[in-house]
Amino acid sequence: MLPYRKANLNHIKGMHACALATLCEYTCGLQLMNVLDASAYRIILQKLEMEYVYQAKSAVIASFGLSKSQAEEQILKPLLLGDSVVHTFNLTVTDTGDRVICTARVTWQVKPWAKVRTKV
Repeated sequence: MLPYRKANLNHIKGMHACALATLCEYTCGLQLMNVLDASAYRIILQKLEMEYVYQAKSAVIASFGLSKSQAEEQILKPLLLGDSVVHTFNLTVTDTGDRVICTARVTWQVKPWAKVRTKV
């Protein structure tokens, strides 16, 4: 949930586009870390696409769900076949009047820490 307060507003007193994008990234990423073992897998944002539909003039809520069985099917099983998996998730943000404010397509790369190379 993102509250309707000054820090989250743009110049016309609507919810700021970047605040909405951050809400979507954060919501999706937290659930990914909840169902995957963050100590075993590096989860990194690859792409974030937003489509803004309606100007929010109240608090907003991002909806996203991913079960452990879905994570197993969509991420962990494909990881057995390669070094990393790239997967896109869809989220919807609604306001307190249940109007769709925006939708997001959040793409993550998931890779076992053992296969992460940080040195050039």
